[in-house]
Amino acid sequence: MTAGPLIHIGYHRTGTTWLQNRIFVDPAFGFVRQQPMESAVEAFVTVDRDAFDPEAAGRRFGPLIEGAAQSGLVPVLSHERLSMGAATGTSRDIADRLAAAFPSGRVLAVIREQRSIMISIYKGNVRRSGADSFRRFWERPFADDRGSLRHFEYHLLIAHYRQVYGSDRVLVLPFELLRADPVAFVASISTFVGNPVPTDVPHERENVGMNAAATSALRYVDVALRTLRLGSVFEGNAMRRMRQRVTARVGTSSGKRSRRIEADWRAIAADLAGERFSNSNRITSELTGLDLGGLGYL
Repeated sequence: MTAGPLIHIGYHRTGTTWLQNRIFVDPAFGFVRQQPMESAVEAFVTVDRDAFDPEAAGRRFGPLIEGAAQSGLVPVLSHERLSMGAATGTSRDIADRLAAAFPSGRVLAVIREQRSIMISIYKGNVRRSGADSFRRFWERPFADDRGSLRHFEYHLLIAHYRQVYGSDRVLVLPFELLRADPVAFVASISTFVGNPVPTDVPHERENVGMNAAATSALRYVDVALRTLRLGSVFEGNAMRRMRQRVTARVGTSSGKRSRRIEADWRAIAADLAGERFSNSNRITSELTGLDLGGLGYL
């Protein structure tokens, strides 16, 4: 068992919700997670950098850690925002705060092939009524790291966590392993923290994204409403029902259009990224021992 908590920092759209709701809350897998979820964000992400007190932050999660020790479980702090900066600091600042509060902790990061994660994040933006095209969404400036291409140069943050915690206390797994073999994925985490290796895991998916055709259709609906200034007509429940009808109808249509749209997005993502991900992925492979090229990374 680990003396400190397992700190799961994300990234976004890498199976975080599945881990949080299916694995880290189930004592059968040897874990117990912080409640509420946002407590980790309040303690380490949105806290004012000048007001951060590592001892106070550690005490905040004292009951979680002590209760886990009494039950023979591994305490987990998990939130995808732990991998991203905010107005109160960078992702490295967050890493330093975590290390100051939990010097004996272990860190789990899950990465995902960059073109795929860019598409997934874009779909989530449209689901939340974003109306930008795929290219426009990734070309405009962002207020946080999640929308910055630099955020997906994984070696930058991985190297920093290895520096502050030590290479043996940082585990990096590819999201592609979760998709291909969820038992092996969870087994890697269990081995990392000294838990028994599971023989089965839940296979229900969480936070499933829309297909590309439904995403595109929903975007055009939002563009039309804004152009015609009909937003005030479709509000609240009426807006939600209309959006649900659009996604349900298009979501059951031919997958050929979705595949074509998604291929276009992947090409745009590769064009925007240039060589930056190729170099980053090479370094990440060297740091982690992962065969990212074999997994389809640029």
